[in-house]
Amino acid sequence: TSAIVAGHFMFWAEEDEVGQSVCTPGDLATYTHILYLDVPAELIAEYQLNDTKRKRPSVSITHLTRWQQREQSQLRHLCRRHNILFTLLSPPLVPVTKLASIIQDFRYHTEVQNVNLAKEKMDDILASSPTLETVIVMDADKTLAQEDSGVLFWDQIRAVSAEGDTSGPMKALYSSPLGYSYTAFRQATLLYEEAAGDVEFEACCKNVASMIKMHSDILNLLHLVRGTIHVRVVVVTCGIRSVWEKVLEREGLSLAVKVIGGGRLSDGLVVTPLVKAELVTYLSATRQL
Repeated sequence: TSAIVAGHFMFWAEEDEVGQSVCTPGDLATYTHILYLDVPAELIAEYQLNDTKRKRPSVSITHLTRWQQREQSQLRHLCRRHNILFTLLSPPLVPVTKLASIIQDFRYHTEVQNVNLAKEKMDDILASSPTLETVIVMDADKTLAQEDSGVLFWDQIRAVSAEGDTSGPMKALYSSPLGYSYTAFRQATLLYEEAAGDVEFEACCKNVASMIKMHSDILNLLHLVRGTIHVRVVVVTCGIRSVWEKVLEREGLSLAVKVIGGGRLSDGLVVTPLVKAELVTYLSATRQL
């Protein structure tokens, strides 16, 4: 069973220099996921003015914005220290169906299921090649090309949003106590979900793909493999699946080279170092690598 609890993190009167957190050690030991309702400060102020059932002190939009930013910053930090997944949701913009899919994903997604799904995807890819003898498993970022799709993606997001952070959120995430764990890669997916809706995400991936130039020697190898029936190449990447599929499609390799990767909740899985190792072990038991 799953329980969804509504609550507060901090109370902050405008005349006070700092807010008062009401988050307890027990909360951090109990919660597995936190969905932060990122309601626009202007809308909160409007709700407050129209609340006739309870008398509330007047709070400026500037203070409400600062309050939200402080809560989000502290919650991100605490969640990464306590192995809790965290994401922002803007109720006026997120449809109920999207919220339902997120909650369902949180309820059922586990590390074991994640590995099993990766194996299923590998089986699906190889099932179409009955005469297959050899599988070549390759990484993508910094392997197929010099570029890193994640770095380029966040450069695009920063350019559109005009944010000042030059490093992007992934460096902070992977240098946190989560490291390169399953939870860290799940959190990375939530950051991608926060950054852009489905249409905007795909448009950004298209731009990123156009910036990636594959190494010529690898490109030549993949074109040679494309003409065979007994060798198959599968790209297994911790990076963004959609970007690398677009790169391979541009090079005329989308039919011969398939990608296992993530980037969105709809992908169903995240590729972690463990997933890469499990897939290689799984293949080596039945096929020549």
